[in-house]
Amino acid sequence: MFCTNEKKIIRRNAAFLVASRFMRLYITFGLILRIILMYSTPTQVSFSIVDVLRSLGIGLLSDFGVGTLLTIPIFVLYLGLNEWKYNKVVGYIIEGVLALGFLYSLWQKSIFHEYGGGAPLIARLFLGWKLVSFSIRLFVPKCRMAWRRITMYSTWAVYVLLFLFVSAGEYFFWQEFGVRYNFIAVDYLVYTHEVLGNIMESYSIVPLILLAIIATVAIIVWQSRRRRFKLEKLYTPKLLLVHIAIYATTCLLAFGIASFTQSLESSNQYVSQLEQNGAGNFVVAFFNNKLEYDKFYPMMDKNECINSYNQLAKLNKQGYKELSVGNNKPQRCNIVLITVESLSADFLKHYGNTENLTPQLDQLIGKSMVFDSLYANGNRTVRGLEALSLCIPPSAGESIIKQKANRMGNFSVGAVLKQQGYTVQFLYGGDSYFDNMGDFFSHNGYDVIDRSNISKNEITFANIWGVCDEDMFNKSLKVFDANAKK
Repeated sequence: MFCTNEKKIIRRNAAFLVASRFMRLYITFGLILRIILMYSTPTQVSFSIVDVLRSLGIGLLSDFGVGTLLTIPIFVLYLGLNEWKYNKVVGYIIEGVLALGFLYSLWQKSIFHEYGGGAPLIARLFLGWKLVSFSIRLFVPKCRMAWRRITMYSTWAVYVLLFLFVSAGEYFFWQEFGVRYNFIAVDYLVYTHEVLGNIMESYSIVPLILLAIIATVAIIVWQSRRRRFKLEKLYTPKLLLVHIAIYATTCLLAFGIASFTQSLESSNQYVSQLEQNGAGNFVVAFFNNKLEYDKFYPMMDKNECINSYNQLAKLNKQGYKELSVGNNKPQRCNIVLITVESLSADFLKHYGNTENLTPQLDQLIGKSMVFDSLYANGNRTVRGLEALSLCIPPSAGESIIKQKANRMGNFSVGAVLKQQGYTVQFLYGGDSYFDNMGDFFSHNGYDVIDRSNISKNEITFANIWGVCDEDMFNKSLKVFDANAKK
């Protein structure tokens, strides 16, 4: 069904050939890498025969599960390897949709422009490329097979090249941290500029890239030495449904295997790490970016920890510190804490800017108490909100605000102020579900007021991130006035 034999050259379904050869490479090199990591641990450790067999056996299952899921883009590409889409009616419909999509990306009020950054350019390049490439294939039928062949070989090359880089990265990551990819690797992805700069300075990167490209070409040539792509008449509609059902079932099985191997634990931390798959761990860390402290740090008894903290911080038995004494009643002034998105010190005259970008703030700084030694405690705004609302240094992994266990009881600024009789509110110009802010603040002593509470007649400008600062300040004044009347 998938192949024909012509003069010792076997022609196979292009997508099946790429996926099967990638799986062979992935599982074989995964086994080799696992053995290398086992005998190059950062600290001295011994493995029993059971440990070795477990690491390699479960590791094989883990690689199969993750590797299968990694072939999903190939299968999506496979769905397009047909002539149906060039049918006059279908082809013109696809052409029209792509043209409209490209024109939409040029519109100054598109969602890509609202998102900002490089999104508009990326959208234009992607949709423009899809429009041009499909137009060529639609109106010049003779180039279709060559186009498919180039596409499949390019896809194959990308898979192999990325696999080589990821495998090399896993080795160096293991040498540095003694674990497979985790939340640290995710943070490295966020700091791409700094990480790539460090790699460029630390290694002769150009020869390594050339070596990886040569290795990629060699692997593809070796794996396809007696194989060629079959690109025409790969399936009928009925056969395609069968292929989809088989592949979907295989992916469900692979997902179950990957999830099962991910949840296994061992008394030997190295065994637990070795039997896992680095790419799978990276994806899990990306969506659940937290650190399990008990696996990486020695732990104290909880009561002992609390007692030590109270003693070092000189707190009383109730866990509080008396900051003032006397008979005078404290002044309960109104407190408004303003946090501004992306307001870098580089924009302020106080820190050397000469463009007069923030004249009002520059004037206010001269009349205020300024803390020059405060530094960002994370790579996202949510880290600043965490520090301001909880008065704690950043925790490893994901921000407490975005974690599920984010109910802080009396340990939030909002809860403390509420005990003192304050009306405590969190006002945000965007949708508070972003970064889990609404859930966090609403369960830690704050009343949440966000974009859903701002009427259309109160908005002069807004985009996907929320309303402008002027509208937010005007809304805040209305809320404060309403509070004063209660």
